[in-house]
This record gives sequence, structure tokens and C-alpha cells, in this order.
Amino acid sequence: MSLRTFQETCEDLDRLVWYPTVFIQSNMGINWNMPPKKEICSSTWVNFFVGMNSSEPAELAKKILTNDSPNQLLTLLEHRLMPIIRVLRSKNLERGKRTIKIKRNTDNSETDKDGVAWLMDMGLVYEKQGKGGKEADSYSLDVDRVGLRSYLLYTLEDLLTTVRRTNSRKISVLELRVVTMQRELEEKTELLETANSEIERLKTQIKGSVKKTEKVKK
Repeated sequence: MSLRTFQETCEDLDRLVWYPTVFIQSNMGINWNMPPKKEICSSTWVNFFVGMNSSEPAELAKKILTNDSPNQLLTLLEHRLMPIIRVLRSKNLERGKRTIKIKRNTDNSETDKDGVAWLMDMGLVYEKQGKGGKEADSYSLDVDRVGLRSYLLYTLEDLLTTVRRTNSRKISVLELRVVTMQRELEEKTELLETANSEIERLKTQIKGSVKKTEKVKK
């Protein structure tokens, strides 16, 4: 794996891991009172739900699979993903949707605008008008915690499984190649031994003929 490929893979993996990480930090999707990351302008919950509903985790997983060094990639993925998978699996969650309220972030209102509008168009987020026709101070969101966790687990585990299979296939091909080479070496060794035996037999015959010739001359 080249340095450039490694760096690109790590960047994609960082972005992918961000989803289950903030999901866990949000108490599995119900507490979004957290500051956004410096490199992300809009609110964390907006980035999370827009990304989840636009299939970004699945797209990132596909991109990571283009890495052509499955053995090194598998080591990297197991190191990064297995602890997250264990945490996701360890939580007991109630089935069904749960309505949560997310306080409007006035500092991020402009950067959240497009993402919130997209989520509203998708029917995922809604807001009730405040008193006197004022803008509501919070959004309502129906969260299916089990569904979100299942999607994240499927994405991470499918990525790991695919890389493991690819790695296993490559190992099987290499093992088959080694077996074939060993067989070819054994066959060549047998041919060489046969040739050496034939040479020794001919040498013996020649020596015998030389001795007979010398006797006749005497």
C-alpha cells in the first residue's frame, strides 16, 4: 500500500467511523447537545442525519474497498472498527421510533439551513410554530435507534466481511500457487533423478565396454 493510498483510505475511514462514533456519543441517537467538529460547519445532528439518509456511510465503504492491499487494509479495519462494533452490539435498545426534540442552534442557523430543509423535505424533521407565529426554538425528529444501529452495524460488518473474503481468496490463490510450484519442483526433481540414474547407467556401460576393448587388444 502506497503512502498516498494509505492516507486516502485513512481519511475515508475517519469519515466513516465518525457516524457510529457520534451515534454512540449521542446516547444512541437521542441526545444531540454536542458541539460540532471544527472542520464541520453545521450542527452534528444535521450532518449525521443528512449523511445517514443520503447513504454516505455505504458510499464511503465502497470507496474504501477500492484499496488494492486487502491484507494491510484488513489490519487497519479490524483495529478501527472492531471496538466500535462491540460497543454498538452491547447496548440494549427499545424497538420503534422515539420522538426527540433538538434545540435550534442559533449560532449555526445559516449553516444548518440547507441540511434542515433537506431533512424536512424528506419528512424526517418537522417543527411546530412558536407562540404568536414566532419561529420554533427546537426541531422534532422521529428516531429509530434500532434501525440506525442496524444500518451502521451492517455497513461496518459488511465492509469487514468483504475485505476478509478478498484477503482469504488472495491467500488461497497464493497457497494454490505454492502447491503447484511444489508439485512442479517435485516432478522436475524426479526427472532429474531419472536423468542422473540414466547417466550413471550409461557411464557404467561405457566403462564395461572400455574394459572389454582393452582385454581384446591384449
